[in-house]
Amino acid sequence: MMSERKIIMVPGPVNYEPSVLRELSTPTPSHMSLDFAKAFKKAMEKLRELLNVDGKVFILAGGGTLAMEVAAVNVLNRNSKALVVSTGVFGDRFADLLTSYGVNVVKLSCKWGEAASLDDVKALLEAEGCDALFLTHVDTSTSVLNNVKELCRVAKDMGCLTVVDGVAATGGIEENMAGWGIDVLVTASQKALGVPPGLAIIALSDDALQLLRSNDRRLPCYYASLHNWLPIVESFEQGVPAYFSTPPVNLIQALSVSLELIFEEGLKKVYERHALVGKAFREALKKIGLKLIPVSEEICAPTLTAVWYPDGVVDREFRGLLSSLGVVVAGGLGPYSERYFRIGHMGRVGFTDIVSTIAAVEIALSKCGFEVKLGEGVAAAQDLLLKAGLTPLFY
Repeated sequence: MMSERKIIMVPGPVNYEPSVLRELSTPTPSHMSLDFAKAFKKAMEKLRELLNVDGKVFILAGGGTLAMEVAAVNVLNRNSKALVVSTGVFGDRFADLLTSYGVNVVKLSCKWGEAASLDDVKALLEAEGCDALFLTHVDTSTSVLNNVKELCRVAKDMGCLTVVDGVAATGGIEENMAGWGIDVLVTASQKALGVPPGLAIIALSDDALQLLRSNDRRLPCYYASLHNWLPIVESFEQGVPAYFSTPPVNLIQALSVSLELIFEEGLKKVYERHALVGKAFREALKKIGLKLIPVSEEICAPTLTAVWYPDGVVDREFRGLLSSLGVVVAGGLGPYSERYFRIGHMGRVGFTDIVSTIAAVEIALSKCGFEVKLGEGVAAAQDLLLKAGLTPLFY
């Protein structure tokens, strides 16, 4: 019996490059070996270059939520007052996380599908006297893209610490920590970085690093304490193994390989490719007659697209039909979880993935009773991609 290959189009985990899979399948070396130290050092160097950060990068066993928690407990204390900008489920998660540690939280909840207003953020920072700003670059639940560059600039001008959740953006959208005034950026391996789940990544600017060193009233933690990890990172930066807790060796080696692929393609081309693929999906979905969750094109993320279901289309039935056609997309999250679906188009998504996914969406919608002119969405995507030129943007 032939095994069925699924096209995985969820917003993480993603499809992996053969060289990344090969690296994952190699025998696991000692975490104290020089070979592993070399790979760890390379991964940290590439991440610093990717994020343009002048401080340190920490790579821990864990996921995006752990990275969020690590960021909070190391640079805040119980006297901190943080403004959390929420554009979806993961902005809410930041607020819940900080509240659980006793931090004074002011939450700006944007309407579903809307991005944060610069004026609203500035006004709240001033009125509430906040000393930190927490926000998502892209909220994976809504596919809303925040203007991190301008929001962080305003916060820094007001003397605030800035913390950005880059999980659904890093590796697919530019993130310039030094240039944009981002003090802490958290991300994870399983999205545009192109590595299986299991790595929590925390990048600190030099300012945040100095705050870490001097924060005697930091929130209590042990594994998540970057004070415990700092000497380990500094040792691996010199290519010398060190131990605090056993790292996920194969995942870090795979991350080193995946980052090398990103830089071989070139950051500009990587970001252009993600933008083009995202636009192709949006044009196709709108041509089919679907409505996107982000309320304007300017705040649509290049890495994933969240789409409202038409009246009468049932989530379980629609996604079940898609799966039977060999395509897997994600359901919704949060208060509207049954009313929309999400397509991930981050990492190495190529022409075949795009066209196959759109064709499957058309067929599944048609079988669910929604009137679709089969092929119109596919044609819209093809037209855009052909005009842009398929090479060298596709694999």
